[in-house]
Amino acid sequence: MRELIVIITAFLAAALSTTLVLVFVIDRGPFDPRLVLVLFGYSLVPASAFGVLFVVLRSVNALRWWSAVVGGLVVGVLLWTVFPGVNVWPVLRLWVIAGAVTGLVFWAVWRTGMRHRALGVEAPSSSDVPSA
Repeated sequence: MRELIVIITAFLAAALSTTLVLVFVIDRGPFDPRLVLVLFGYSLVPASAFGVLFVVLRSVNALRWWSAVVGGLVVGVLLWTVFPGVNVWPVLRLWVIAGAVTGLVFWAVWRTGMRHRALGVEAPSSSDVPSA
């Protein structure tokens, strides 16, 4: 159960990081929180694609920070082919950067959560509390 929570947290953090990359690139005016909400929905697409890639990398025991970044780059390029823009290179650069950030953030949050689990840093459960 703990690992599932770590994976969901990593997924949401990766989507949020992609959102922030897109907001800072797209939004040139004053900060608009509505844009963050809209882009968060779109950011779930690359985060979901990376989640599938995460399962594959983890199953072959090849999940490292660099493989997460490369996987994020691949996801960015694949999504760029699905959603091509009018001006090709800036859009490709944006998708690749967003994909790399997604992969790295996902890996960092997952790794930190799993390290805490391995070290036994868990929240105390109700069974650990002595009864009165």
